[in-house]
This record gives sequence, structure tokens and C-alpha cells, in this order.
Amino acid sequence: MLLKSGQIFIEIPYKGKNVYLDNLNDGSCFCAYSPFCADDMPQIVNFRATTTCVIESIEVADLKMLSKKYLELSDAMKQLQIQINNQEKTDLDFFRYRPVRDKPYSAELRRQIKRKFRAAVINYYHQHKRGEAKRMIALDALREFQENRKKTEMDLNQIRLDEVAKI
Repeated sequence: MLLKSGQIFIEIPYKGKNVYLDNLNDGSCFCAYSPFCADDMPQIVNFRATTTCVIESIEVADLKMLSKKYLELSDAMKQLQIQINNQEKTDLDFFRYRPVRDKPYSAELRRQIKRKFRAAVINYYHQHKRGEAKRMIALDALREFQENRKKTEMDLNQIRLDEVAKI
């Protein structure tokens, strides 16, 4: 789905509450991969409109029909399906639109951004090493969900192996 206008909050259900993760602006996409996934792979984030939104969407069946006519679309859809099957796509089923800059950053500005980024990463690393880094509840919720999913998959695989061994 494409958010043409409005704002959407991305929240993660965690311990009976919705924890804020991020927000989407005009031009952002969400629920981009989940329509191609199996039904047994639930979405782990909730999308909540915070303003009046205009959303464009297209059904997967319609995309598949169009892909028969357009080779590039067909190739892109096949590549996406392979990435989903190989679990290369993330559980975070959205991406934010970032407008194209009219002019490139100057060399000095790029240098300053890199320096600040490096300093922030080093600072976070040291805080984390000392145990002082601020925990992000939303990331804890994602980690817990993914660990539970992995455990469930392992349990299901063990059950399948046990059933095969009985035969």
C-alpha cells in the first residue's frame, strides 16, 4: 500500500500495550511484502493512522495479471518471492519515502555527517559496554517476537520429524 497523504504510526504490540516504533510520511509504503507471504507468517507491527490518510493499493492477483504483460514487473515479482522464501525480507514490512535532494551535499557537509555518525556509534558502543545504553522497548518486543517465532518453527519441525520417524 502507498500512503499518498497523511501520517501513519507504526506500533508493536508488547505486553498488552502498543509501543511506538516509527511513523510513515507521504509517499511511504507499508504492507509491501506480507501479501506475498504465507498465511502462517503474521505481521508483527500495527499501522495506525494519526491523520486523515489517502492510501493507494493494488491486489496481488492484479499484479500477477499485469506481470504476464510486463516482463520487468514479472522479474521483480519473481525476485521478491525468492527473497521472501529465503527469509531475506525483514519483519518490518514498510519503508519510508525520502524525497530526492535537488542538489548534492557538499564535501564538507558529508564529512561532518560521517564524523557525527561515527561519534554517535562509538558513544553508543561505549554506553552499551558499560550497561548504560538506553533500552528500546520496541526493539525488545521485536526480538522477543522473533525468538518466539523461531522456537515455534523449531517445535513444528521436531513434530514433523517425529511423525516421519514413526512411519
